[in-house]
Amino acid sequence: MFQPGARPTIAVTSSRNIVVAGAGIGGLAAALALAARGFRVSVFEQAPRPEETGAGIQLAPNATRILRDLGVADRLKPAVVVPEALVVRSGASGRGSSACI
Repeated sequence: MFQPGARPTIAVTSSRNIVVAGAGIGGLAAALALAARGFRVSVFEQAPRPEETGAGIQLAPNATRILRDLGVADRLKPAVVVPEALVVRSGASGRGSSACI
């Protein structure tokens, strides 16, 4: 029943079940982090199976530390490739500058 001036109440469930939509990098990282904290996580992905997209992923040191904290860094190590050089291009002109790593 509505009562003017009354504070609304919000029902909070004590469920520890989480649904993650998408099995991309963000979805899987979120699922691992939540599961490590005691949540029961279900991950749903629209693609029928995982596939390579043809693009590489460059991870900064902070992201690498997160992978280590999630317990997956050692399993990913065999797939790591260190680039020999890096080219940064301007979106406007297309000109690039390269740096040896």
